[in-house]
Amino acid sequence: MSAGPQAGRTVVGAVFDAAGRPALFLKPPSALAGDGADISAPSGLVVEVVPCLAVSMGGSVRAAADITLPELLPTLYRPPVRAKGRDGFLPVGGGGASRQDLGSPVRWVVAIGGAVVAGGDTGRVLEYHRRIVEEASSFMTLEDDDLVLVALGPGIPVERSRPVRVGVDGIGGVTFTGS
Repeated sequence: MSAGPQAGRTVVGAVFDAAGRPALFLKPPSALAGDGADISAPSGLVVEVVPCLAVSMGGSVRAAADITLPELLPTLYRPPVRAKGRDGFLPVGGGGASRQDLGSPVRWVVAIGGAVVAGGDTGRVLEYHRRIVEEASSFMTLEDDDLVLVALGPGIPVERSRPVRVGVDGIGGVTFTGS
């Protein structure tokens, strides 16, 4: 595991299709990175960050950044391991809150180089979390230290060497720099 959060053997997330069905993806434990991480990505490829909440099955919630190389996203028949599962491609903030604190929507923002480039609220997070857990639990066991990623917004292209921060009111944030 990367030098970062020590929680989460399994990291599961989902992309929802037009019909609202979750298409699951997994990230290896080595994808975890801590706040302030320097993320290394292959040169010449676009780096994209998806603002997320990382919800442990044990109940804690932290801000996270799901890093993806969209040019390597596969077709339907190939899993997105090369695009999403690289070492350090999941910075997760410290601190956090309890899952019970997600009862009402709170604001989130993504800032690149100090300028806010995206934001919204966590309005449907609990519904999406429930659906991801339901789908994943239908064929695998999720344990207390496993993490469920819930996207807060769409992917945002990131310029290399610029600091990126995903912040969520009442939960905290995570910062990383891409190289």
